[in-house]
Amino acid sequence: MQLDKNRHYIPMTKDEVRSIIEEKKVKYISFWFVDVLGSVKSVITPASELENVVDNGVHFDGSSVEGINRRAESDMVLVPDLDTFTLLPWNDNDEDRTARILCTAYTTDGEPSNSDSRNALVRALQQAEEMGFIYKTGMELEFYLFRMDADGNPILSQPHDHAGYFDHTDEETQRIRRKMLQTLRAMGIMVDSAHSETGSGQHEIDFQYSHALVSADHILTAR
Repeated sequence: MQLDKNRHYIPMTKDEVRSIIEEKKVKYISFWFVDVLGSVKSVITPASELENVVDNGVHFDGSSVEGINRRAESDMVLVPDLDTFTLLPWNDNDEDRTARILCTAYTTDGEPSNSDSRNALVRALQQAEEMGFIYKTGMELEFYLFRMDADGNPILSQPHDHAGYFDHTDEETQRIRRKMLQTLRAMGIMVDSAHSETGSGQHEIDFQYSHALVSADHILTAR
């Protein structure tokens, strides 16, 4: 996943993606998409299936995904956007090395689904460009960090730190934030800054100003 000087995707071809897969010895590809509520859905295939997925898509039951389709029109196809290809840093080993590609939902007639939120954004951006506008956004992501119990579940009554707005928090918390930034950068997501927010355990990551589709994809990935 690479961006040009205008912070828009640099197009990637099937051959370019295949070359990276071979060079990095990628074993699997995880194809992501979202339901109408923004929850990430995914399907994983062996990397050797890339060409088949690019040519034919991935068929799925749209009626089983929130807001995608009615039961009478359940057959849908995921079409991958190769420009979003990136490696997943947390699966970076010889046995499980996995790449990620974002997808949009299409009908079996080859038309973009009106109920797919990424398609809706693409349509809006195309309409804006027809009027002479290029829509760019600067996104920020706010979240909370909590202590965890022995089973790895967050303890909501125990925030990870008690720093206030822009306070210099403890080293353990800063190390966690730095790790987040490193992971985002490894996926091609550039960040302007990260800092403590007003609430106990509250933090913010500010993403670089980008084309609106890129910004939306980056927020989805970071979440």
